[in-house]
Parts: sequence; C-alpha cells; structure tokens
Amino acid sequence: MQKPEPLHVLVVGASGTGKTSLQRFFKKNGKNALDGDICIGMWLNARGDKVKMPIDMGRNINKWAEDRELSWVCDTGKLKRLLSRNKGRWLYLFGGPLPPDSFLRFFDRIYYLDADKKLILKRLKIRLRDADSYHNYGETKKQREQVLRDMASQRKRAKEHRFRFIDASLPPQQIFDIMTKQV
Repeated sequence: MQKPEPLHVLVVGASGTGKTSLQRFFKKNGKNALDGDICIGMWLNARGDKVKMPIDMGRNINKWAEDRELSWVCDTGKLKRLLSRNKGRWLYLFGGPLPPDSFLRFFDRIYYLDADKKLILKRLKIRLRDADSYHNYGETKKQREQVLRDMASQRKRAKEHRFRFIDASLPPQQIFDIMTKQV
C-alpha cells in the first residue's frame, strides 16, 4: 500500500472547544501537532502596529491585551514560514487566530470543532482551574459573552468555506481517529 502524501491540517473552533487539549493529545500520540496561538498569533493595536507581549505576562495575557484594546490576529509571515518548514511533512495546526481566506488554500483539510454554548461555558470554567493552561481567556463575563457572540460568525464562516465539522464533545481519541483516518 502506498504511503499517503503529507497533509497540512488546520483545526479551528470557538474558544473552549478543546483545540489546545487536542493539540496536546495529538502530540502525545506522535503527530506533528502545533498550537496556532503560539506559532502564528500576534497582537495588534488599533493603528495596526504589532505589539510585543511582555515576557512575564503568564496567564494574565488577556487582561493585558484588553486594557490596551489589542486584537489577536494571524501573522501571515509566521504562517508562511511555518508551512514552508513543514513542506512534505504532516502538520496539524490547532487554533490560533484564523488565517485570512487567501491562506486557507494552503491547508489540505480544515476542521471546525463545533460545540454548543453549554459545553463552551463549561470548558472555559475548566480552563481557569487548569494549571497547564497558558492563558485564562473566558475568565470575565465580558470575555465569555464575546466567545458566545463570535461563535455564530465562526460557524457561518466555517460553513461558507466548507470546513469539515466535528462534534467537539467527542472524546479526544475519537476525534484523533477521525482526523488521522486516511481517505
């Protein structure tokens, strides 16, 4: 049987759908799985200038960004370099700021982790108690309301671009099996 060509796979979804947990699960199970927040994200101010985050922010990153009215966006230069370094290799990129539409063509598969409001709010609470979480987005009522507002537009965009929908409430092993199945 011929070995399949490597794919670049993007996994997106609202905050709290489990992208970071899945990234860790995939990595633990031997996949080249990266966290998009770490790999391709950047902060921009209202003028569109890149803002460097202080090193000692820890989990307070979102409060720091809110206080400065910063936006979390895809750094397309970082994305280009990441895809170039992984040419000819399987790559699972989980979350981070969704790349512009013009960059979606660089991914062979794009999955949207779909969840209802109840599951997302539950997982946002769990994140706050997770010592391994590198941020606490969803801590404030304002942040939770923003996550729920963004959900509708993210789902709509995912449908428009024909992303493959996966139920985020499925166990990690089942999601792993779906995404790694050779078609």
